[in-house]
This record gives sequence, C-alpha cells and structure tokens, in this order.
Amino acid sequence: MKLATRIVLAAIAVAAVRASTLDDVSQTVVESAADSASAACPDVCYEIYKPVCGSDGVTYSNDCFLAIAQCNSDGEITQVSDGECSSAASSSSAGDNNSGCPEMCTDIYDPVCGSDGITYSNDCYLSIAACSASEVAKVSDGACPDSSKSSGEASAPDAGSAACSDACPEIYSPVCGSNGVTYSNECFLGIAQCTSQSEITQVSDGECSSSIGGEASTDDEIVASSSSLESEAGSCDNLVCPMNYAPVCGSNGVTYSNTCMLNIAKCKDASITQAGDGKCASLEGNTVSSANSSSAASCPDVCPDIYSPVCGSDGVTYSNPCSLSIASCLHPELNITEAAEDSCSDE
Repeated sequence: MKLATRIVLAAIAVAAVRASTLDDVSQTVVESAADSASAACPDVCYEIYKPVCGSDGVTYSNDCFLAIAQCNSDGEITQVSDGECSSAASSSSAGDNNSGCPEMCTDIYDPVCGSDGITYSNDCYLSIAACSASEVAKVSDGACPDSSKSSGEASAPDAGSAACSDACPEIYSPVCGSNGVTYSNECFLGIAQCTSQSEITQVSDGECSSSIGGEASTDDEIVASSSSLESEAGSCDNLVCPMNYAPVCGSNGVTYSNTCMLNIAKCKDASITQAGDGKCASLEGNTVSSANSSSAASCPDVCPDIYSPVCGSDGVTYSNPCSLSIASCLHPELNITEAAEDSCSDE
C-alpha cells in the first residue's frame, strides 16, 4: 500500500514538472515571438509632413510614423483622423512617453510662435515640442515678437547666445547680410543676428555680389557660395548646402548633388571646376578622384530626403539616384552604376 502511494505521488510530481516546463517553453515562445514582431517593425519613414491623429492623442508626421507606432504597440494604436490632433487630445497617456512623438518635419520655413516664446520653423516642429512638453501651444502665426527667443530677429546683447535658435530648414533661398556673407535663408541670417555681438542686417535677397566687402564669417551656417569660397580652407567643412538634387559634373569626374556641393569640393581643392550640367557621362570617371589629391573628401555627402529607389549594379537598393552617386564616388573600384529605376528584386 505504501509502495503504491509513493508511485502515485511520484507520478503526480513528474506531471507537475512537465506542466511547469511546458508553461515555461510556451512563455518563452510567446516572448520570442513578441521580440521578433518588434524587430520586424519598420524604423524609417519618408520626411513628408502630412499629419494624422493617433488614438493615443499623438499627432504623427504621416501615416508611416503612425504605422510604426501601431506595429510597436501590437495594434493598440489606430488612426483617428487625418490632420493634427485637437489640443484636447494632446493630453493623452502618450504625453509622458516621448518615444511616441514625431521626430521628423518637412523643411519648410513657415514660422509660428509658441506659448514658450520660441519661434518654431513650422507647425510640425511646434507639435513636436507640444508632444514632449504638453504645456506648449501655438500663440500665433509668424515669428514671436520676443527677439531674445526668435530665430529671425536680433538678440539683445545681454540675452546670451544660449537663447538663440540653432535649427533652420535646409532650404536654399539665399539672402545677403550686411557683413558680406550669403546665408542659406533668412533663418540662418537670424541666427547670425542673434549670436553676433555686432548688428547684422539683411542687405538684399539673393547671394551677395563679389563687390560686397566684409570680414570672413566664422558662422557654422555660411552657405557655399562664390562670396564665401575665399574663406580659409579650414572652414570648408562648415559650409552647408540645400538638399535639392540638381546634379552637375565636376572636372574630377565626380557627379555632385548640386552646384553648391561642387563649390564645397572646390573650396577644398581649387583645381576642381564644373565640367557640365547633369551627371558625368560615365561614372567610371569617379576613379579620377582617387588618383588625384581629391579623394573621398571631394565626394558629395548630402542628398534630398526623397524616396525614389534605384537598383545599383552591386545589388543594393539606394534611396534615390543621388545616394547611388555618392556610393559610386566613395567606392570607384566597384564601378557602381544604375541597373534599374526601382528597388532591386528580392531574389
């Protein structure tokens, strides 16, 4: 009788261990599946501001960013409506979770004034600030009247550069400053006004003429124009260019995204000139940049944020022809050319 009881108890114990093991395995499988699902979520979206409102009360830059949030939340977040969420909806539980806030905005300068006294480049950037700090709201269209926090007005001398804006849209709409420097747009001139101890004003629209004087500026946001190419070689890396794709061919056989990018290369190597408009006739010409003193430093490194995929001869899908040109320039030995005007096949 005792033996039979022991056998029954042993059987129960074994069954319990097996059940526990199966539960652990099941839990592991579920967790693994969840991790796998999370890893499968996309993490890159196009930088186009076409806002949609999520069920979590967050305004997403476009439906792509909402889809990422939806994927990471296992479908709990859905689209409520097109357009930005109403101010009432912005106080959702996602308000203290910055990971749900949009991260990218269109590069259009259409300033708005926030309740914190800061001028934002456009409604989208203000929405990001409002998502991260719900007390920020839009006060009015246009720059804030408080110059100490405005990105487009001169700062009071005692305000300090800490209050100056350091972000501007990457749009090339040049203006000429009274210091003889051509700025990419009014926003960059506004930063120079705010951070400079001397009064810089706008002289005219468009690039400065070569006849305008002025000391070489050390501002990090000087545009690569004919008036700024006379700066010291060390400042070449501080030049910025618009992110438009209007390719030109350099005398070194390198295709540059636009004339501005070629000017940066010319700033580093005065022997480089523009050979023609459009792409260079043969991408094989990029080997010249390796043979000459202009190495990878002469290759363009900025492309437009436009997704127009092309397939390279190396089997890689590039975001757009500009990205392929950069790869071709950086790796001339691979002789990368455009194989098709679409993504490479998955085969």
